[in-house]
Amino acid sequence: MNMRSIWSHVTGGDSVWSPLLRPPRSINSALSSLTISDRAVSERDLISLAPIEKLPRELAWKLIEYAPESVLVLRLSSRKLRGHVDKYAAQNGMRFPLVNELRVFSTNLFTAPPPLVPLNRILIEVPSSKSDLFQLRLKIRNFPISSLRRTSHAGSTAYWTTLSEAEKDKEASLRDCFGVKIGAIILNEYSFLLNGAKQLINAVQFEKLELSNQILCENEIQPILAFIEDHNITHLSLNVRNTDLDDPVLTLFDLSSVVKSLHIHQHPLEVMQTPTNYLFGIYQGNWSSIILEMFSRKLDKLRIINHKYPNYLNTSAVDKLRQSLPFIGKKVWFSATCPQPTSVIVTSVNDHFVKVDYDGNVRIIHTSRQALP
Repeated sequence: MNMRSIWSHVTGGDSVWSPLLRPPRSINSALSSLTISDRAVSERDLISLAPIEKLPRELAWKLIEYAPESVLVLRLSSRKLRGHVDKYAAQNGMRFPLVNELRVFSTNLFTAPPPLVPLNRILIEVPSSKSDLFQLRLKIRNFPISSLRRTSHAGSTAYWTTLSEAEKDKEASLRDCFGVKIGAIILNEYSFLLNGAKQLINAVQFEKLELSNQILCENEIQPILAFIEDHNITHLSLNVRNTDLDDPVLTLFDLSSVVKSLHIHQHPLEVMQTPTNYLFGIYQGNWSSIILEMFSRKLDKLRIINHKYPNYLNTSAVDKLRQSLPFIGKKVWFSATCPQPTSVIVTSVNDHFVKVDYDGNVRIIHTSRQALP
């Protein structure tokens, strides 16, 4: 079961905790046998230490980072190593990245009458090799472990819980357990979560941000831009259906000025008669010119998924991009849906691989970046 299927279970039903996702035992029971000790090692003890136990703390910590899956074994090896492991797990401002992905999903209870309160459902993905270290950090930093559920899948461990607006102590404790680096943050409902989730990820740095909503509104753009700059985000993914923007083209230019990588996933409009040339609130846009202008800014990677309205990027626009993008002075990474061509085009232009395939996709990718997803 992959992360997205787990998330669909977590968010899709009336109950947050599906029986399919309940682990065979709780995190609390898995860690209940662990004891934390600050007892110093005496000089007499030091004489009898094994070579690995004589490592200075800094080298012991490097060993933990090299093989985080071994932390519980190290703790059981000796009192000296247990002390090194516990102090590493307890440190403030941990820079060693533990969390691959953090998802925050609103239950929309903020429209309900009392005593219901807004809830955020939190899903945390940690590499399985780091799960023991993450759980140890939860215990040492006194997070209420009994409020978490977990499951493992394909090299990752998923933890999930809920947070209400009233649970400030729990929120702060969980934030401290993340450390200062997270791989990706995925937020639903721009306006609510860019405010409601702000404290949860305060002072956390991450490279990727994914935002999803039915409609992207003008009053959300400046907070999003500020959020990106405050957290040094390099990649932004937008899942949009419609927009309510004063100037959607200008918004794309602004976003292209603050991130290096942008992914736009256009979802179908909720109308009876749908156009064939729609993207990001723009009908019949001059997309070759728009895309070239976007790449003239900070942006150097752009992916557009728009299966419902592929004619937004017509054949002449595809031809212009094929002829122009390889020569803009950047190592471009560009992939976009487009109308199905009459024949496949595969060529190399100025160290860029160029392909338009029968599936209706154009790719213009520098040879040094072809391995990038």
